Amino acid sequence: MKRAFLLMVLALIMFGISCKTTEDEAVFNIDLTGTRWLYVDSNKSYDLEFRSGGVLYTYNPADTTHDNDFWSQNGNIVQWTFNNSYVTYTGTLNDTATFMAGTALNIVGTSWSWTATRY
Repeated sequence: MKRAFLLMVLALIMFGISCKTTEDEAVFNIDLTGTRWLYVDSNKSYDLEFRSGGVLYTYNPADTTHDNDFWSQNGNIVQWTFNNSYVTYTGTLNDTATFMAGTALNIVGTSWSWTATRY
């Protein structure tokens, strides 16, 4: 009887350990679809909206072609492009998916740092 009880407790402990997720795994399950962010770099700030189907909507007054801005997410790495990939932004989400930071690179080789904070 004691042995059966010990085996059952051991099995429950092992099951609990195998079902536990890490914080990194939790970030991977956060979908940014429908979220809005404040983008900031050294020259400007504006809102971004991550829409379904990988569509990015930017409230940047200089962006007059909203039909060619897209985003993707792979775990806690987020990437988006503006103006037919003239600029590519790559960033890393924090563990609560409320802040990200990264770099941007345009096709002529200019790069800069940026941050974004979720509303």
